[in-house]
Amino acid sequence: MRFAPVHKTPAVRTEQIILFRSSNQIFAISSASVQEVRSVDSLAGASMEIDEASVPKVRHLLKRGERSVYRGECGIALRIAAIAAALIFLLRRRAWGC
Repeated sequence: MRFAPVHKTPAVRTEQIILFRSSNQIFAISSASVQEVRSVDSLAGASMEIDEASVPKVRHLLKRGERSVYRGECGIALRIAAIAAALIFLLRRRAWGC
């Protein structure tokens, strides 16, 4: 008696995500790409406003030690209504305010 071969389903890829809201939209980002989540208030003195017309979504520059981190505006980058940022996600190599 021969049995039918067993078909294994491929393993489902899973990862932890961070859900966040900007304007009336809900977004998800991989937690592996987020280095740190900070309140905008905690960075108030460390941020300098910049005006670079060639990159309109970048509005602020943060100095972290010897490193410069540019903060992008979530509303502009995602093409949704702009709102005041409450949190900053310091991403691996980038920072975004949402």
